[in-house]
Amino acid sequence: MPLLPSPPFNRLCAKAERAFYEVVVVNQVAIPKAAIFTGFCSDEKVAPRIEISAHGGPEEPIRSGNYKLRVTITVVGSADIDEDPLLIEQVKAKDLHEVNVGTVFDILAVAQVNDWLNRAVPEFYVFSWLAVDIDHHVEGRTFRDTIVLEVYCCGAAIVPEVPLVGSGSPETPPG
Repeated sequence: MPLLPSPPFNRLCAKAERAFYEVVVVNQVAIPKAAIFTGFCSDEKVAPRIEISAHGGPEEPIRSGNYKLRVTITVVGSADIDEDPLLIEQVKAKDLHEVNVGTVFDILAVAQVNDWLNRAVPEFYVFSWLAVDIDHHVEGRTFRDTIVLEVYCCGAAIVPEVPLVGSGSPETPPG
């Protein structure tokens, strides 16, 4: 049996994390905005925050360069948020957390999210994704809502053979 090259998980996972980061950052609506971190090293950060991490999965079909990654988006809130002296009306911690969670879910529900992800990072293309797990729990005075996505993607720019519009250059295919 021939040896297969190691999957480019590190680079592809970093691109997946960055693409989801860019999409969430651009569409965030809560005031104050949650800090957003990528990777698995965000445990020591303050709340409110959004953590985006990815890890590798199987190549499907084999030798295609297409992978199913697991992307985990965790929204972390705290019952002990600091009051902002610039806000006339203070936001309650639980309400702020619910807005941050709602924002992430609303972003993922938008029909154009694949197109946004495909345009966020060069040489990264999402064919599809599927929510495989959703969790909500409270750890002491910390709220945690997690959504795990199975993202079918590749580390290449996908360009259709025929331009989608007019006779100009090819455009990114719709998601």
